[in-house]
Amino acid sequence: MASREVIQTSLDQWEAATENQLRAELGIHGLFPSEVVSKEILINMLTNVYFGEEL
Repeated sequence: MASREVIQTSLDQWEAATENQLRAELGIHGLFPSEVVSKEILINMLTNVYFGEEL
């Protein structure tokens, strides 16, 4: 189980990243969202990938 500090650090890093960087990270996990998907949704997707039901 990830600590809140780890989760917040990840969220901060994703907020600072570009949409293309977020899409590349999701691609590593086999997820390829449409170009119309917003940065906020990309971050939500990454949160689910890494932390799932912990939140």
